[in-house]
Amino acid sequence: MGTAKASINIQYGERRCCKLRYDRLTQESRPRSDRLTKAPRPLVEAAKQYGMIAVGGALGALLRELLEVVVPPPQGSQFPIATLLINLSGSLFLGWFYTTTIWKWRVPIWVRAGIGTGVVGSYTTFSTFMVETNALFGKGLTFTAVLYVLVSVIGGLLCAFAGVRLVGERREPEVRPSVAERS
Repeated sequence: MGTAKASINIQYGERRCCKLRYDRLTQESRPRSDRLTKAPRPLVEAAKQYGMIAVGGALGALLRELLEVVVPPPQGSQFPIATLLINLSGSLFLGWFYTTTIWKWRVPIWVRAGIGTGVVGSYTTFSTFMVETNALFGKGLTFTAVLYVLVSVIGGLLCAFAGVRLVGERREPEVRPSVAERS
C-alpha cells in the first residue's frame, strides 16, 4: 500500500492524490440515490453557458431588429445602411469585449459566451449581409453591391482592430484552473 501511494503522489502530485482520496470517501459515504441525482459539475457549467448563449441570442436578435427599424435606408437609396452599422458596431464591440475580458477583467467563460456568442452573434448577421448583397446584384446595382461588400469587410476588420486597440496595454491573463482541477 505504501508503494502504491508513493507512486500516485509522484504521478499526480500530493494535492491531486489527496483530492482523489477525499472524493472516493465522500462518494462512498453518501447514499446511492444522492450520488445519482446530483448533476456532475461540468454538466452544470455547460448548462449555464448554453443558457446564457440562448438568452443573449434572444437579446441580440431584438437589438438588431430594433436598429433595422430605427435606421431605414437613405431616401432614394437601396444601400442597406442598418445592416452595415450593425456589422461594424458588432465587430468593434466584439474586438473590444474579447480582448478586455481575456486580458484585463476576470470574466467567467459562461458570461463571455453569453455576450460574445449569444448577444453579438445574433446581433451581427453574415447571412443578412449575403442576402442583401445578392439582392443588390439582382437589381443591377453592381457598384452599390461591391461598395457594400468592400465597406463591410474592410470596415469590419478595421472596427475589430480598433476594438482590440481600445483596450490599450495588454497584460498576461492570470492562470485559471481547468474544470478538472476545480472539481
